[in-house]
Amino acid sequence: MLTLSSHSNTYTLLSRLCQATPHTYTSAIGSAARAGRPADAAGWYARMLRDGQTPDTWTLNALLLAYANVADAAGALGIYT
Repeated sequence: MLTLSSHSNTYTLLSRLCQATPHTYTSAIGSAARAGRPADAAGWYARMLRDGQTPDTWTLNALLLAYANVADAAGALGIYT
């Protein structure tokens, strides 16, 4: 059974099964945040923007959390510059 408990499973699920929506991208960003992988979260965010999806407050919070979880304030600030 495939669950969203691990980052790699989330990547597999979203890459193979789901239609890309803001919610699915936010789920992937949140999964990367929980795994302590801000670079992956930023990658999902960039992919979201490339695919023409509009991030919402939940998306941006998940992305900021990814950097907060590894105490990378400079990385978090880099989102907006």
